[in-house]
Amino acid sequence: MSTNKHKLPERRNNVDLKRLDQLANFLDNTFKVPGTNMTFGIDPLLGFIPIAGDLVSYTMSLLLIYYSAKYGASGKVVTKMLGNVIVDFAIGKIPVLGMIFDFTYKANDRNVKLLREHFNEDKHQGSAWKYLFVYFAIATVLMLSLVGLGIWIGAVLCNWVSDLFV
Repeated sequence: MSTNKHKLPERRNNVDLKRLDQLANFLDNTFKVPGTNMTFGIDPLLGFIPIAGDLVSYTMSLLLIYYSAKYGASGKVVTKMLGNVIVDFAIGKIPVLGMIFDFTYKANDRNVKLLREHFNEDKHQGSAWKYLFVYFAIATVLMLSLVGLGIWIGAVLCNWVSDLFV
């Protein structure tokens, strides 16, 4: 098992954070590719199991975020962590590219790095509102794009069906 280069402090606010380190390491850095410095965890392997694998993977990632918030991480850190998981989820759904991305992006490792910086270096303090605003704006653009795409596909299908009967 490889070591995680972004270790959290052992304790914070009288809470043992070692388990969060272990979870992130299990998800992103459990195995080493022989002859290289590349590591990967169980997270990309779970992606090979349709639906259930992704459900387990993202549940574990969200647990890491939940416990980070519970142990005193700022709203800003929690929001950035959620952004990492959303990026991992969204790009991970793209065929072929998504599989490669799952092996390289390591959202959980990034999240532990954010926590380490927050707890050890007092970074990422403060409000999450600007991040939430950006997430909301992106979600709105994506939703409107999907609605527009649906309307366009519907119009094309209607034209196609009407051409069959003319």
